[in-house]
Amino acid sequence: MHVIYVDESGIPDSGQSTNHFVVAGMAIPLNTWKDKDREIRILLQNHRLSDIELHTAWMARKYPEQERIPNFETLDDKNRRALVEIERKKDIAKASLKGEIAVRGLRKNYNKTKHYIHLTHAERIVTLQVHNPAESFYRFR
Repeated sequence: MHVIYVDESGIPDSGQSTNHFVVAGMAIPLNTWKDKDREIRILLQNHRLSDIELHTAWMARKYPEQERIPNFETLDDKNRRALVEIERKKDIAKASLKGEIAVRGLRKNYNKTKHYIHLTHAERIVTLQVHNPAESFYRFR
């Protein structure tokens, strides 16, 4: 017996905010489910991501605000978060000059990525990769 996980992304109706609709799934043998779940929890804990849901698309993208912070990779998590939040507030202020739609889009992006801002892009990618380099692929959440 297998446990099947299915997830969707996008909007199936044309003319909406996206023109893509994707459904993906994976089947895991029932007798390995708890071990795999434990492995993912340990992985998340090791990358300071406890108690969050892993979202590959939001983790894999670059966060330009991190790139504007000098020596971002040398900072501790608390300072990384604080400085990214400052940069994001600046970005929202700039976006407000373009109108509410620009602000709304930026806030959505920032809300979806807020759990990961303490990790560099390289750290996020390592988190998404399978430990065996021969099987390197992105994990689905």
